[in-house]
Amino acid sequence: MHLLEFIMLVAATMLLVLGAYSFMSAFGMIRVKLPAIFTDFSKSYAVDAYIWDELIPAAARRRYFIYTVSITLAAGFMGGFIFSQGNSIAALFFGGVAVLGATHTLRRWFQYRNRL
Repeated sequence: MHLLEFIMLVAATMLLVLGAYSFMSAFGMIRVKLPAIFTDFSKSYAVDAYIWDELIPAAARRRYFIYTVSITLAAGFMGGFIFSQGNSIAALFFGGVAVLGATHTLRRWFQYRNRL
């Protein structure tokens, strides 16, 4: 493993941990404001729909935005790492996830940047 591959792997891992922490932190902040059926963590997919409501604290929205950025970057770094290992199909998958994540993050940022 070359130094650049190691750096990409470590960066992807650290960004994944940062993303998980940011999501759990944002989910914990808005759990009390979510409708009762969404307070269970298994229904955490509803966070994206409710996090942008004006009743939700801006700190929770910032943490959720950090989550989307870090997960997107982690997917990109992981795709780069896998591509450097020679597996282009898996790298294409992670690249697609990174592109979808970047699109989603940019759309949310343009739509709600005044609430961050």
